[in-house]
Amino acid sequence: RVWTTWKMLRSLPVSRINLRSTSPSHHLRKYSGSSSIQQIPSDVENTVAKLTTFLPADSDLQWKNRLVKYLNTTTPEVLPIVQQLEHVIKNTKKDNVMTNLALLNAYARCDAREDLERFFAEFKQKWSVMPDTWQSVIMCDLRALDLDKAVERINEMKERNIAPDGYTWNSFVNYFVKTAQPAEAFQFFSKLADSGLPADAIAWTQIKHVLFESRLYDLELEAIRKTIQLGHEISEKEWNSTLHNLGLISQTDIMMQAFAEMRKHMEPTSRTWTVIISDMAKSNKRTDPNRMLQLVDEALKIPHIELEQWNAMIQALGIVGKPEEAFRVFEKCQERKSGSIPSLRTWNIILDLLGKHGQPEAMMRIFQQFKEQGSNPGEVIYSTVVSRIAESKNQVPQVEDLVDEIMTSMIPSEGLFNAMIRALGLSKKTKKAHQIFREMQRLNVKVLFNLNPS
Repeated sequence: RVWTTWKMLRSLPVSRINLRSTSPSHHLRKYSGSSSIQQIPSDVENTVAKLTTFLPADSDLQWKNRLVKYLNTTTPEVLPIVQQLEHVIKNTKKDNVMTNLALLNAYARCDAREDLERFFAEFKQKWSVMPDTWQSVIMCDLRALDLDKAVERINEMKERNIAPDGYTWNSFVNYFVKTAQPAEAFQFFSKLADSGLPADAIAWTQIKHVLFESRLYDLELEAIRKTIQLGHEISEKEWNSTLHNLGLISQTDIMMQAFAEMRKHMEPTSRTWTVIISDMAKSNKRTDPNRMLQLVDEALKIPHIELEQWNAMIQALGIVGKPEEAFRVFEKCQERKSGSIPSLRTWNIILDLLGKHGQPEAMMRIFQQFKEQGSNPGEVIYSTVVSRIAESKNQVPQVEDLVDEIMTSMIPSEGLFNAMIRALGLSKKTKKAHQIFREMQRLNVKVLFNLNPS
């Protein structure tokens, strides 16, 4: 019954609720002649009255949350409402740290810097200021692009032994992003760190990201060094992400400098080596084959090599034109007793590599080895082998047997059918090629009319 009655009272028009001597309308009338507010519009008066209606019943925190919720959902100009609320609250028993904190945050949200400066000065004299309150005030300064004032408040926080929180540092980063000054952000945070106000690790991570997005890769590397100098640990995952991002845009020189910096502080694992070798090989800048070989030899020295690293090393050596070395690494992968046996993808990489570099005989030898170990080639392996035979300048005598093997073990796809016909034509097995072509028609597989007529 009490709850039902309270809900009914809250739904009534404000004018019908009697709050005894602390009536909001009483205080509105009392302060209507204030010098700061000469006339109070009716909508402001109604809103203030509605918000102050809940002051006697709500706890301090409840009322603060109510005001914050109202400010976050309303769209009209709210500064007159906040100004009037200040006058009302100062003459009630609710004039305490919580309600004043709500008003302070409201002034900051309105970007009313004159009112905020006055109210904040009064607030600091009566109560201690928590980091989140400083954050609200500093954000207001930065929204007004007043960096000097924000820095002044940071120094005042230092004098009061209050450490800026992550949100405060994030506000400074956003300021430099907003004003398109990424290089200045690095210089600013470096100076603060040198003066005894180092930002946290999250802020430095954001700075590195901003520098990367702004294509200031040298400064990003400097930011990495500064982060380490300040004692912030960079995880292996962060290092790998940084290295990979640089590799993707072919900034391999900066990537290798960052990799050298990483090796000063931790030993790279198999995952890091995979990133380095893959991105070096795929870079738009041609990688020196001897440099790639040197990297692979270094990577082979680590105690545990994951399968992805084996694949990356074999593929990278193939890309830089070192098929013999790639085959050597493949043999090492088979010899290693670390549980990393060649996967289907590993076999496919080495087969494709040998076929691509004009070694169809070696490819067929490895293919036979693959089958002897009991593995089923499947569509992927068959397509790789047949496609490379079709592209080879040398005739492969086993091609007819290979085609028969495929036809008896599976129904080929359109691409594999076309590759088999090309391979048979190259080996002058025209009768067999016509037979496969008729089988292709019988199975209603799409026919490519741009096949080589020969």
